[in-house]
Amino acid sequence: MNSARRYLVLTPFNHTKMIAAVSKLRGIEAVAVSTSSGVALVRELPVPEFADWDISELLGSSPAPEIDTLDGSGDTPESEPTELSDSPELVASLFSELSPYGVVLITADLGDDIGTESGTSGMVNAVRFLNGRRGEDIPAGLLLNSLDPIIEALILGEEKAADLPGAITEMTLAEVEAVMASLSADGGEADA
Repeated sequence: MNSARRYLVLTPFNHTKMIAAVSKLRGIEAVAVSTSSGVALVRELPVPEFADWDISELLGSSPAPEIDTLDGSGDTPESEPTELSDSPELVASLFSELSPYGVVLITADLGDDIGTESGTSGMVNAVRFLNGRRGEDIPAGLLLNSLDPIIEALILGEEKAADLPGAITEMTLAEVEAVMASLSADGGEADA
């Protein structure tokens, strides 16, 4: 395994195509998977590479120094926006606005054990998002124990989301339009 980072946004919905369609419309690249606990969006994140030990591994990245620009905005031409799909908290925030129950964001930062132990080690965290805002932290172990076991397998990398039956890895705009049309035909009461 070496190192792996991924997130899973667990929604209260049961309609995988609808979640995949909303993801497409929002520009979010993630795999939509149906579970008995709800539809989950799963995405592998890039793992930072360090040539040498770096204090930022422990403390996180330091903020970039402020740079004055001619227009006073602080923006520099070389600054690029972070891809939405690679921002788990923003994705969870967006989907939490679609349901009065919100969503749960589960993140994993995993690697291989070193030394005398063998296996996988790392951190798995869970937090609730409600109405676009971060809520309370949830004990990840207790949460995973109470959900569909496939969720634990996905977050730990034991299963690949794209390999699961019914997983939706991408959608065309024509497919999105068909999903939205079916929602309209059902009078807006489709189980999204």
